[in-house]
Amino acid sequence: MQGVTKRQPRTKKEKDNVSEKIHKQPEKLVDNNDINTEENKIHKKPTNFKNDLLSGAYDDKLVIILTIFALLVRLPHINNPKQVVFDEVHFGGFANKYISRKFFMDVHPPLAKLMITYVSKLFMYNGSFPFKNIGDDIPDGVPYIQMRLFNALLGVALVPIAFNTIRALGFSTITAFATGILVTCENSLATQSRLILLDAPLLFFTGLTLLSWAKFQQYQKKPFSNEWWQWLALTGVGLGFVSSVKWVGLFSIATIGLCTLNNLWNILGDLNNSMKNFVKHFMARALCLILIPVSIYTSFFYIHFLVLNKTGTGVSFMSPEFQTTFVNATIPPTQLRVGYGSEISIRHINTNGGYLHSHGSNYKTGSKQQQITCYSHRDTNNIWIVESIDNSTKSTFQQLKNGDTIRLLHKTTQRRLHSHGNDEFKPPVSQQDFQYEATGYGNPNTVDSNDHWRIDVIGAKKGDPVEAINSRFRLIHVNNKCSLFSHTVKLPDWGFSQQEVTCAKNGLKKNTIWLIESSKNSLLDNNAELVSYKKPNFIQKFIELNTVMWNVNKGLTSSHPYESHPSSWLFLRRGISFWTGKKDYVGRIYLTGNPVSWYGGAFAVLFYIGFFSLSHLIEQVHRKNKIFDTNSIYYSKGGFLFTAYFWHYFPFFVMGRQLFIHHYLPCVYITILLFTVSLETIFKNIKHGNWIVPLLVSILSIISFYIYSPFTYGTFMTTKHCKSMRLRSTWDWDCDYYDKNAHKLKK
Repeated sequence: MQGVTKRQPRTKKEKDNVSEKIHKQPEKLVDNNDINTEENKIHKKPTNFKNDLLSGAYDDKLVIILTIFALLVRLPHINNPKQVVFDEVHFGGFANKYISRKFFMDVHPPLAKLMITYVSKLFMYNGSFPFKNIGDDIPDGVPYIQMRLFNALLGVALVPIAFNTIRALGFSTITAFATGILVTCENSLATQSRLILLDAPLLFFTGLTLLSWAKFQQYQKKPFSNEWWQWLALTGVGLGFVSSVKWVGLFSIATIGLCTLNNLWNILGDLNNSMKNFVKHFMARALCLILIPVSIYTSFFYIHFLVLNKTGTGVSFMSPEFQTTFVNATIPPTQLRVGYGSEISIRHINTNGGYLHSHGSNYKTGSKQQQITCYSHRDTNNIWIVESIDNSTKSTFQQLKNGDTIRLLHKTTQRRLHSHGNDEFKPPVSQQDFQYEATGYGNPNTVDSNDHWRIDVIGAKKGDPVEAINSRFRLIHVNNKCSLFSHTVKLPDWGFSQQEVTCAKNGLKKNTIWLIESSKNSLLDNNAELVSYKKPNFIQKFIELNTVMWNVNKGLTSSHPYESHPSSWLFLRRGISFWTGKKDYVGRIYLTGNPVSWYGGAFAVLFYIGFFSLSHLIEQVHRKNKIFDTNSIYYSKGGFLFTAYFWHYFPFFVMGRQLFIHHYLPCVYITILLFTVSLETIFKNIKHGNWIVPLLVSILSIISFYIYSPFTYGTFMTTKHCKSMRLRSTWDWDCDYYDKNAHKLKK
């Protein structure tokens, strides 16, 4: 047969040699392991490190390396300083409130604060240190290191999350590794995660949410598989947790919500999918991305209410109904019937600003008559006596009725609630045409028709009885036809910063509604019917607290030396001074970014905008390009990151509240991811560029972190070193401080 060599028969000598060898050798059992080893040696292919690296074979090892590197970078000097730093004033103080179980008001949801409190309790903290002022020395026994360490470990955990997010998006291991380095060495993220603040949990759950969605997208061709359900559900869990830390987490909900709509639109447009299948997809997403986050968010408020079951500093923000739910509630039942001669306290409803109040001080403007205010605490100066306008003294109880004209005598100062239509005497703050003064005027023996007010009970007929707690009413000035009015505007210092009360003709109607919270009339017997506020259920409390949080958040409009506008964040116009060392400390903690990753991220944002525009332009002219391609992975996955950036950044432009550079930190994390994938897109077709450029950027980031690390760790540096870091004239930290105080350093 052609191509096959014919075997030659053995000679007699060869046969004898073979036979001799067989008989001389001892019998040996065949070992299957030996056979397998020999086969492996024959069939084993030579290893190729580059191919293994690109295939992800080393991903787990690289994650371990990155985590160890992050621990070495983030944890040093975690004990420095042993003083209160920046907003540790608030969040350390909130831990005290949780431990004492006294209700407080904060604009942020409770999750991160509960986590910090739990850590402090694990280390036997009793809530005794007040965290009152920045720079206060922290005494022994306060586990501030453990509380900071908890946040630092969350910051470290963000590093492997960043690595896996890049891999889940479909980019290379080298790019993912460089991302981990840049996230680790971003000074702003490191600084914020080393203190008792809320941003480390916020960033951790933001990263977890983005990772879960990226992993979910990998299983789009395997719908309803175990992995598909797992990552969809984890996305919902991430949304629930991130929104339970800060309301900035709602921007993550907007990001995933928009991506989900796009996802469902593509499913609906696929002709291979039936409507029944589309409904299944819709319901799965509604379950995991709506029901799960809402359940998680509300559950942490349920825990919040269980823990804070005593009255505290925050009760003045809440309705009296809400206040009755505390175990030490101080609102006793009161007489239901209100009549002439009753001593009453009148509460403003809409603002929860407190009680109609007066005291012995006069206005510094206008008529300069006695001040009328709203005061948020129960006080004897909140008591008014209902008088009839005929000055008659009642010997029997006479019911106050809807439509009655009355006078209100302030029990303590003996002045009557008064107003006048004189345009020369405007309220001290609200001086619009429709606003008039409300004052305390006269004495028990002085009669003035400007003290006359008609009671107008909402939803009642004329002549219906006025009742404590149940009746909501307006007080209409008889002569001027204006309504007693209050709003969230505060009086100047001479008015003790109490809430302004006026008489308004066309004011917002809901700001003119009042109720009688307490009533006492000696002409009623001891068996008179009593009434109390109805206790709200959990859902009612949840809605009220979130409404108050929203209103308080909107009211944070006062100026701050380190506040900034969102337009200045992209290019890091200015940071924030967190702490400056005094006494034995010579150092400063200053929130600023690593120029390599911060400005690299800014470049990536602008590059993607240009990439998106050029890709569509090239597509329109029917040309192809290796980089600018709407079908590329960078177009879709980079678009996901840009969408996340957009929703975490641009909403701040429409906010009227006080803002700081730390509100931009979720965007910093996202732009680092966008920066590294942008580098891969640009240099992937250049020989060796796909690993040289990420390596170079990583090295520069490490060097830059080291240069700026004194601001992160709060350690000493020379004035010369400090000045060398100032790349922009707007970076206004004081460098002379270091050399001036160098003599304080201990050996």
